[in-house]
Amino acid sequence: KSAYEVLEKEYDFWQTERITEIELNQYGGRVEDKGELCNAFIERLRYDPRIETDCLAKHTIAQMESGWDINPRMGFESYNCCEIDLNSLLYMHEKNMEYFSYELGNKDGVKWYKAAKKRKKAMCTYMYDMDNLPYDYNFKTKSLCHIYSAAAFYPMFAKCASAEQAISIVRNIDRLEYEYGISACENNNTKGMYQWNYPNSWACLQYITAKGLINYGFYDAAERVIKKYLKTVNKAYNETGKLWEKYNAVDGSINVVNEYDMPEMMGWTAGVYLWCLNYLNNKK
Repeated sequence: KSAYEVLEKEYDFWQTERITEIELNQYGGRVEDKGELCNAFIERLRYDPRIETDCLAKHTIAQMESGWDINPRMGFESYNCCEIDLNSLLYMHEKNMEYFSYELGNKDGVKWYKAAKKRKKAMCTYMYDMDNLPYDYNFKTKSLCHIYSAAAFYPMFAKCASAEQAISIVRNIDRLEYEYGISACENNNTKGMYQWNYPNSWACLQYITAKGLINYGFYDAAERVIKKYLKTVNKAYNETGKLWEKYNAVDGSINVVNEYDMPEMMGWTAGVYLWCLNYLNNKK
């Protein structure tokens, strides 16, 4: 019950502070709170003098809140966009709260059911292209953002993709999958350096992808992604004696796009590695 109350406060934040005119959510933050790190990113992103500093600041702060700092998915307009990963996770939150409500007997189950149903409908309306592929949505230009990314697997991870949408996503996995795993974004010619971009492979994205594939019965594809991650971590460990924050999905090296000195031994690297091992061992 106490956890439910905390999670309800978290949800209220997103529904009051990060809700948009199309009733989907976005990442954001206050420009006046930007610090030294944010200012450094703004200077790096100042390719076009026509982009105002405040716009770059709002974009950078939103990207930092997302955890995908920094990525090319939305150009320089994160503050005008709804992200496919965020809204998938909030759908998952609503479905979890629906379940918790029935377990607690607090009579809020219908409210959460309706919220999840409403979000799923809005996501289908705004966030999918003609090929049933999910993208971030710019609600100011009323258009999909143009870079395809591993965020496409979040609807499958959260179980809010339809069967048809899941099939389309899997059919396009080769846009993101390489010999050593899933790249954060498809190969693109966006100017600048973005660590949540091609060819970087992040542990969390391998897990999200594999779990999403498993949720919809694509077990062979999931096992392929899992084995690639294990191979990548083993290769780099044999070469360096260390685990790393991220890897190169193309060649399995630690030759990655960095925005800072890459840290060693990230918890999620070890955690996803163990999850992958456990998945394969439990199949035997």
